[in-house]
Amino acid sequence: MCFLVMCGMSTRVAALAFIVWRDYVTQMIHTADFEDYYEDNLDILNGIRDKLAHFEDELPKLIEATTILELALWKMRINENSSQQKSFRCRKKIKTEGTSIRQQCLVTCCAEVVIGHVLPFLISTGDDDSLS
Repeated sequence: MCFLVMCGMSTRVAALAFIVWRDYVTQMIHTADFEDYYEDNLDILNGIRDKLAHFEDELPKLIEATTILELALWKMRINENSSQQKSFRCRKKIKTEGTSIRQQCLVTCCAEVVIGHVLPFLISTGDDDSLS
């Protein structure tokens, strides 16, 4: 029965954004105790489907949260630069010729590093809603 459930949900499981979520759903399927009773199996399948739907609904919230965090970091960096320019007229510049403005901001405000470290705390696998 686990094989049939996995085959039926493999496309949705593979489409999940994070490996943690894919592993969690796969673990749910493989550890499910399917019985001969139709009612019990239906409850198990509904639980797995609900968890998949929860993860699929969480992705837009995570994208929104990381975007807000990135914008906040950019704003902080812009404020730092404007205050430094007022106090110091001569300062060294980071070599960013030939890169896009977005990439320059990522390099100068460290959004890539901060979001990479914050994201594991935003990804929930349990029944708690960390972003709600």
